[in-house]
Amino acid sequence: MRKLFIIVIVAIAVILVAAGIYLSLRGVRPNASGGSASSTGSLFPSLTPNSGGSAPATPSGTSVAVSTSTAAFPTGSTFQIGTAQGVVTVKNFYKTAAYITQDNETVAIVQQNDYAIGYYRPDSSFTIVFNSVPSGSFASLRATAEQAFLAALGISQADACKLTVSESVVDKTSPYIGQAFGLSFCYNY
Repeated sequence: MRKLFIIVIVAIAVILVAAGIYLSLRGVRPNASGGSASSTGSLFPSLTPNSGGSAPATPSGTSVAVSTSTAAFPTGSTFQIGTAQGVVTVKNFYKTAAYITQDNETVAIVQQNDYAIGYYRPDSSFTIVFNSVPSGSFASLRATAEQAFLAALGISQADACKLTVSESVVDKTSPYIGQAFGLSFCYNY
């Protein structure tokens, strides 16, 4: 009787482990080449190209429903982001995003060779990441990326300073690698 009890417990444990593995693998979407999805050469991990609609696209280009606990993507031409300094109305960058991560939490708003601009939905923060900083050109590249940020969101510098925005350099040859910056035109940076 005791052996039967142990066998049943072990069998239940095996079933639970198998179910957990199945459920965790079920969320992985293969890419077009048949492998698992990974970075597509961008500065943001696990990205899926956006079809330009209000939902992210799978590699085959079909829209999928939002599967996170966060709210659905905005559908209008603008939406509002609440901040400690007030509400900021921005262009709906979901419709023109370069990429949206498979977990629907990060939106790559602008994707250039030298920099990328992203939005992290859980805390409504923005990141400008500099991938390549040609020697002596950080100030001009930073100004270019910040102007692209303002244009993509359709906001003023004053509204941009209300948002949570960080800038960082990942170019290993840059003297700025590892440093965190805010927007250059905001008084607190």
